[in-house]
Amino acid sequence: MTARRVLATAAGLLLLLGAGGCGRTTLEIQSDTCWQGTVNKTQIYLDGCGNKTYKFSSGFKCARLNKRTGEGTLRARIRKKQVWIETTVPYGAIDVCN
Repeated sequence: MTARRVLATAAGLLLLLGAGGCGRTTLEIQSDTCWQGTVNKTQIYLDGCGNKTYKFSSGFKCARLNKRTGEGTLRARIRKKQVWIETTVPYGAIDVCN
C-alpha cells in the first residue's frame, strides 16, 4: 500500500469511524481468506484477512468487498439487519448496504 493510499484511508476512516466505538452502523466481516473493499464508492479502503468489525458513526451507505483469493468464503452484514451476504466464487465480490 502506498503512503498516499495509507493517508487517504486513515483520513477517510477518521471521518467515518466513531472514535469511541459507539457507531450507528456496524459492519461485520467473516472470512477464511483475505479480502479488500471500499466504503461508499470512495477512496476509503478496507483491507484484511479473516474476521473484522468496523463501527461507523455516520455516513455509511454501502461497502463493496472482494475476495483476494480463489478459495474460501467471504460474508458480511450490517449488524442491525442480521442478513449475511456471502460469496464462495473465486475472487468474488459482495455489496453490503445499509
